[in-house]
Amino acid sequence: MNECFPKRVKGVPMKCRWLRYVSIVSALCVAVVCAGCVSFDHTASHDPSRNPPVQILPASLIQPGVLTVGLNAKTAPLAGSSSKDNHMCGIDVDLAYALADQMGLKVRLVDIGTDTQDALEKKRVDVVCGVEQQSASASKEQTHLWYTDTYIPSGVALFVRDAQHTGERIIPADRANSISPSLPVAHSKPKIAVQSSSKSAWAVENVFGDESLVSQNSLQNVFDQLNSGAVPYASCDVLAGLYFSKQHNSTVSLLAFVQKPHGYCVVTSPKNTGMQQALTTALANVKAQGYMRIIEQKWLGCTLDTSRIATVVSSQSSSRTFASATQE
Repeated sequence: MNECFPKRVKGVPMKCRWLRYVSIVSALCVAVVCAGCVSFDHTASHDPSRNPPVQILPASLIQPGVLTVGLNAKTAPLAGSSSKDNHMCGIDVDLAYALADQMGLKVRLVDIGTDTQDALEKKRVDVVCGVEQQSASASKEQTHLWYTDTYIPSGVALFVRDAQHTGERIIPADRANSISPSLPVAHSKPKIAVQSSSKSAWAVENVFGDESLVSQNSLQNVFDQLNSGAVPYASCDVLAGLYFSKQHNSTVSLLAFVQKPHGYCVVTSPKNTGMQQALTTALANVKAQGYMRIIEQKWLGCTLDTSRIATVVSSQSSSRTFASATQE
């Protein structure tokens, strides 16, 4: 699937080619699997006759004229590789090209796994996509990373077969049903299918109690339980659930977040002030011009507006953490 990366087309502005690239990948790059640590040297060229909206000095780049982007290829739908030819694709890949287009740069993708800080410190990459937003209690200085604003939500979500959006509200689990009949209420011990040892299992147990857990060994089984009617609710990472639903033409819908959602950011070195300024402007442009909505629709089948999605939170505080939980 060589079309997974855009080719240079004479006389066609980069913006048009980026949108064409999104359409091609949407049709062809539908099977995403995990890949090993690989550098992807397929690059997109910008039209030199077009002035990029965001200027960046060569000193801010590892390789002049190229934005080198670190990704984790085991985080579909953020990033993965085509099952046909191992080409990288996903939400973060599309975002990388959109950001590079804003800066008038080519793109080089590098699968760095989870070694974000090491890759930046050793200058293997200029930026890294798909890094989860830090909590309010975490010090960004201590992590030695600089974060952009979030570009897509992250968090544990509840799914149902026939959802009703509940509007802008944060709802304690013991009052959820009195506000919206479709939301589970904690004291009724609703049965919720989750993947074992996952973040969603922790969140559901924390909000609804361990009696609500219906543990499954895979995300496929989680949604099989929901679709068969064995359980009224399923819970998993919001992006994983929406992507799975789109890939399998499922009729399940996003109902609510379990605990407050966070988001994914692009990070770079705290010393690279030139890149920080360029990323801030480029990402703001990408969101303002509607490109993130195009990317979300392509990979998730919908756009995510967290202000219109209810959040069910625990009625009691908890000091437990996600430290021992795994991703879906």
